[in-house]
Amino acid sequence: MAESAPASIGEADVSRKRMHNDAKGGSARERDPATLDYWTFVDHAVDRISEQFPGIAREPMLLLMTLRRATNLIFYDMHVKLNQGSALTSATALTLLLVLSACGPLEMRQLVRLSGQSRATVSALMTGLVAQGLVRRDTTADKRVIRLEMTARGGRLFDAAFSVFNRQEQFWAESLTREEQATLVSLLRKMVMARHDDERVGRRN
Repeated sequence: MAESAPASIGEADVSRKRMHNDAKGGSARERDPATLDYWTFVDHAVDRISEQFPGIAREPMLLLMTLRRATNLIFYDMHVKLNQGSALTSATALTLLLVLSACGPLEMRQLVRLSGQSRATVSALMTGLVAQGLVRRDTTADKRVIRLEMTARGGRLFDAAFSVFNRQEQFWAESLTREEQATLVSLLRKMVMARHDDERVGRRN
């Protein structure tokens, strides 16, 4: 009689991993950590923790750990390429200039909100960008409000740096078809927007 199919996608995934582990000569418990790297650790960790805590929500752990590590891995690489090919060596500073390029002059609080960075980080980076002549800091009629605007020099540097950054964005994205890219964007938007106003979500700003 043919072997019955797993009852769920999750069980199918577990079955495939067990077969893979058996072929390699052991379960997650027996796998040698010395053979793992930053990326392959994900499957090992999910398998191992699932063994330790049988009731754990395995698929959400795999999803979020994969998402977090993929993001860290990709943006570390992009930061390295930015350092190698641009006079603007900070990816976070590039993000601030991108916001100013897209939105024009902004108050500090608006720049903090749209960049997703802490106020302390934005303030420290802005001090350096102003000193380099890349951003202009103006005081409005209300002396307590400061507006930040990218200078012409900042615009030229941003254009050159973003070209380097975008080439690396293309490098990573081209492993997916246009349809797959659109699907991934749609799924991520769905996941975030479903929790956008949830009071259980920690807010950065």
